[in-house]
Amino acid sequence: MSILFIVYSSCLFINNNWITEWKEKKKNENVTEKVASRIIPIVSFWSVKYLPIFCLIWLGMLLLQLQLLIVRELEASGTSLQSSSAIWIGTMAGSVLVVLLLYMLHRKWLPKKKLNAEDSSNILTFIDPNFEDNVNIVNVSNMGGNSKYDFGEKTAREVMTPRLDMICLEWNKSLSVNIETAITHMRTRYPIVNQDKDDIIGFVHIKDLLAKYDHKTTEYQWQQWIRPIITVSDTIAISTLLAMMQKKKTQIALLIDEYGGTSGMATLEDILEEIVGDIQDEFDEDEHEIVRIQQDHYMLSAMLLVEEVNGYFNIGLEVDDMDSIGGYMYANIQFPPHIGQSVVYKRDDEKYIFTIEQMDQLRITSISVKRIQATINCEGISR
Repeated sequence: MSILFIVYSSCLFINNNWITEWKEKKKNENVTEKVASRIIPIVSFWSVKYLPIFCLIWLGMLLLQLQLLIVRELEASGTSLQSSSAIWIGTMAGSVLVVLLLYMLHRKWLPKKKLNAEDSSNILTFIDPNFEDNVNIVNVSNMGGNSKYDFGEKTAREVMTPRLDMICLEWNKSLSVNIETAITHMRTRYPIVNQDKDDIIGFVHIKDLLAKYDHKTTEYQWQQWIRPIITVSDTIAISTLLAMMQKKKTQIALLIDEYGGTSGMATLEDILEEIVGDIQDEFDEDEHEIVRIQQDHYMLSAMLLVEEVNGYFNIGLEVDDMDSIGGYMYANIQFPPHIGQSVVYKRDDEKYIFTIEQMDQLRITSISVKRIQATINCEGISR
């Protein structure tokens, strides 16, 4: 009996110490999913969950020892071998029945259940505590304790940096020129264009450019530091893109539209901002997408998503194939757009007047919104 307890205690020690230490060493490596199926049976077998089964085995061994002791006492008292054998067999049968009965009761108390998605998540979290920081479902502290945030059907197009806003370095430019561009815009990763933004051949990390930079050397072949960039459709789900970035060990992706041209680019930061809100570093300017000018008067960034505008003002703007409020304006005004053009949206006894305030050539950059009491039916009117 003592040997059994020593063996079991040793296994528990291995589980709680050696395997835990191994997990800590491997938690930053992308091997969680690969080894989970192999490690789980080993860990689970010696876990406390299976302590009742061990107790059943121990009880069976105890009953076996008890019956052997009874047989020896009977033989020592002169009882016939036939009688002692019958008692031995009866005791053995009784022990087996007791063990089977206890096992059946154990199965009844702890019935088996099918593994569901939540259980799978819990198992992988046991193997790697950082599992829930991976794909699709993430813990969000600012959304209420242990609540989960699901990306849902949101696509990369909704979080991307549009083509016009992409800061790129050029293949045929010298290192010094590209270094100057990189320092001016203070980004970490820059797409590399060959001819234009529809011909992107990869990206470069600012660390690679600066590592070998020498003011005295102009012939440095910086192109050798260009890394491959993953290319995906701009309609890809954010959760899928995040999983792809994790697998490829990259934080930037090029998004392609339905015609094969560059739609924009998405970074890991863009995806994370969908969870925790706007992330600003030391070099970002303090910009607000919604600014309250006065009572019922607001200024909006044209890049703001229509669904965010709807949520903020509790309205129901609808537009097909457009994501931003700037796109909504384009869909409801006469072309070409110009400063001062307005679109009126009516809801119940209120109306919202969206007006173009700032433009960059043909691009709408800023829109004002005024909320007033509606007096006439003017939904969809533009001027």
